[in-house]
Amino acid sequence: MSLDWIPARAITPKEKGNRGIIPTKKNQLGEVQYESCLERDLLLLAIHCPGVKLIHHQPETISYTDSKGKLRRYTPDVYLEFIDGNRYLIEVKYEEDIIANKSKYEERWEAARQHANNTAMKFIVLHEGQIRKPRWFNVWFTLGSSKCRTNDRYMDKINQIIPSTGVEYNSLCHILAKEFDVNLGKAAQIICFAIYHGLVYIENFSTKRLSAVTFIFGLTSIKTPPFTLLYNDFNEDQINDDFKSDSKQFHALSKKEIALPNQDSHLEDREKMMLEWYERPKYLRTAQWRECFCNKWGISKSQFYRLLKRYEENGRKGLLSRIGNAGRKVVFDEIVMRNMELGRKFFIMNNLATFNQAYNHLRKICEDDGVTLPSFSAFKKFIYRNSKKMDRDSKKGTEYVKTFYNPSLKSFQGACQCLQVVEFDNSFCNIFIADEEKREYLDRPKMTAGIDCRSGMITGFNLSHFDSSSRSVLEALVQTIPPKNDYTEMFNTQHEWPIQGIPVAILVDNGMDYRAKKLADFCKRYDIILEFVPIKTPRYKAYIEQFFNVLTKAMLQESLPGVDIGLSRRLVNPDLKPEKNAALTLDELEEWMHKWIVDTYHFTNRYDDHKYAPHFLINETEDKKTRIILPLPRESPTSPQDIDELYLSILQPTVLVVT
Repeated sequence: MSLDWIPARAITPKEKGNRGIIPTKKNQLGEVQYESCLERDLLLLAIHCPGVKLIHHQPETISYTDSKGKLRRYTPDVYLEFIDGNRYLIEVKYEEDIIANKSKYEERWEAARQHANNTAMKFIVLHEGQIRKPRWFNVWFTLGSSKCRTNDRYMDKINQIIPSTGVEYNSLCHILAKEFDVNLGKAAQIICFAIYHGLVYIENFSTKRLSAVTFIFGLTSIKTPPFTLLYNDFNEDQINDDFKSDSKQFHALSKKEIALPNQDSHLEDREKMMLEWYERPKYLRTAQWRECFCNKWGISKSQFYRLLKRYEENGRKGLLSRIGNAGRKVVFDEIVMRNMELGRKFFIMNNLATFNQAYNHLRKICEDDGVTLPSFSAFKKFIYRNSKKMDRDSKKGTEYVKTFYNPSLKSFQGACQCLQVVEFDNSFCNIFIADEEKREYLDRPKMTAGIDCRSGMITGFNLSHFDSSSRSVLEALVQTIPPKNDYTEMFNTQHEWPIQGIPVAILVDNGMDYRAKKLADFCKRYDIILEFVPIKTPRYKAYIEQFFNVLTKAMLQESLPGVDIGLSRRLVNPDLKPEKNAALTLDELEEWMHKWIVDTYHFTNRYDDHKYAPHFLINETEDKKTRIILPLPRESPTSPQDIDELYLSILQPTVLVVT
């Protein structure tokens, strides 16, 4: 192990992979870090498992010599030590990455296995099929409730209330709500607290998701331990058939018509496309992946499935194009085909080139060679048939390609409860404000805000003249936690602001205000997961980015004095000076902001009636799909001392220099 539990390799921000920090007592530093969402999910499982004694991230660096004689270094992702003495070095990879780069990783993993054998450890490689099982969902579902230590007082009675024959989850929620005189959400929180800490027993905790009809038993009637050891799920040989690729089926189909000549110029590409399809495990062929797959190969879903059916029936023969069997065949000689290819490359490589410009380029080439110029439609069809859709769409700009072709990283697998995941970000408010005394215009204020990913309700915000800092972030975060009756009374809103509690995780970007030690210490103290999205990828915080966009449009619609009309309109009419119309002070803007958020935004459907407004979602007691009763978020501090400490955490420490 590395000296003094210091990680052997620092985890730095990158454009791929979510980074984050999870507070835990199973590490001597009081926290563990991760560099992918899959690592985070493994760490959550290890923190929950009572059999895990120690957890360490980036534990040690292993030196080895590769096949070319070059010295290499490799650092596994996680070290786990169990109470029974078993020790594991673990590498975490997505199965798609393992399949695509197995030869690349093989040498380093073999060196890690030899090192582990020499040090009485085991080295294993885990993928999402072995981590994101029902056990992980059950841990994630009950994680927020597990931190509510106020539920300890109910644990003595809960085993007495549960009958020896067991009772369903939803039924037990109703029983406890009546017995303890609490609402259903609080009753569900009590049950989830007991489930996470093993104070009640659930059959098949590792193999079945918690549902409304899951049977719960008291520990007095069950002698079996509530949880199995985590490494029982690490058996690499017990992989479901769904996780295996169908490459054998591909090679069997390819043997059909093996002597068939390559009559179609696209036959080789279609075989590569089929190989990629069959090498992909079935459970990984999600709707999003299939859409990216079809975009990559420039084919629609219906066309691909027809081609797949013909391939499974006829082998390679089924991949031959049937377009040439219809219509008049147009045959071009080699020189014309070469010129058309040059014209196609001119169109693809030059982002500003249009079809007409590419055709004019082709005309010049054909005139220089003295050959017949193909028709415009034939040239256009040639470009479509010989170019991938992504190459054609790249002419629409890098942002378009990022949006539609860069696969979104898997963040938290859906926030199924309120305050499970809260996104924070900062932005300029597109409005000029006025000075309180001289009434002169000031620059646009800065806003830091948080939004609950499940309900879409704003959890807290901060307006300031100054740039975003750790203090402004903490002010928005602290406002999330306690009840907000003081704000609704102070600003005289028509409705309540019902969201309150300590979030399970917050999702932020990589700005210095979010990387500040003060924010990390706050999250560590209140046991909050701090996760950073990849750099230069604001789309991974889509909810809060959308809120800022809606806020800007609302200011324009309500014609607030001093609102910025946008650079495009100011370029057209330079006489427009919105800063001269500034009339609202910062306090007046904050009052308008509270009223608009609480009375308007919280009652607005974010997706055109496809989802309930935040004010109604926050009050839901059960999930609409599974009908399972949802637990309440972790309660905010109630004692005066704890409340004072919460608000004092916002203040920056002052260093007094004695001379």
